[in-house]
Amino acid sequence: MFILFFTTLFIISCEEENDNNPIVKIPLPDPVINFNPNVTYGTMTDIDGNVYKTFTNNGKTWMAENLKVTKYRNGEVIPNVKDSIAWNNLITGAYCDYNNEPLISEVFGRLYNGYARNDSRNIAPEGWHIANQSDWYSLFPSIPWNMGLIKETDTIHWKNPNTGATNETGFTALPTGIRSPGFKSIYLGCYYDETGSGSNLFSFANNGTGHVNWMGTNPLAGIPVRCVKD
Repeated sequence: MFILFFTTLFIISCEEENDNNPIVKIPLPDPVINFNPNVTYGTMTDIDGNVYKTFTNNGKTWMAENLKVTKYRNGEVIPNVKDSIAWNNLITGAYCDYNNEPLISEVFGRLYNGYARNDSRNIAPEGWHIANQSDWYSLFPSIPWNMGLIKETDTIHWKNPNTGATNETGFTALPTGIRSPGFKSIYLGCYYDETGSGSNLFSFANNGTGHVNWMGTNPLAGIPVRCVKD
């Protein structure tokens, strides 16, 4: 569940990491997500008790929010790795909060590396799976993908200009950024895994037409996860 606080932005006192580790303070995200008011949303709950909105598109039911779970489906804990050097040396599953700040994850969800996304213990809740290639292709009526169809509208979270965002599908993608191994691009971009197996990442940014940028395989990339009902 979301932690409630004033909707004005607060400044995080911890530093934002990137590969050079400068000290940069960033604002906490507004806790109010701008879902599409014309879409009928349901709900689902994960093993930690987090409740998510869901939506249905082309016969598939999706989570309308990014995963926040800290345990695999069998109840085993997913390690929370905070140190960027340790993160870059991982060969097993892990998650983190952007900037190691849990309040960001309350809104944007957590970031998981490819080993966690592909672990046989499964981070997807029971009866769900990480979105695979077929799921992603079902969201878009044509190629190249129009990412505006899934982006949250307005600039509550996305920095100006949030070009082309309509959120017609109800997906409500947020600018969660990425960890690789430092934290980058929060409020500017979002990254997902096209296959659900830690490969073929794609990203989109708010300052273009919302087109896809393909990034190739990167199991160490910490990115958000969306799940689809089995």
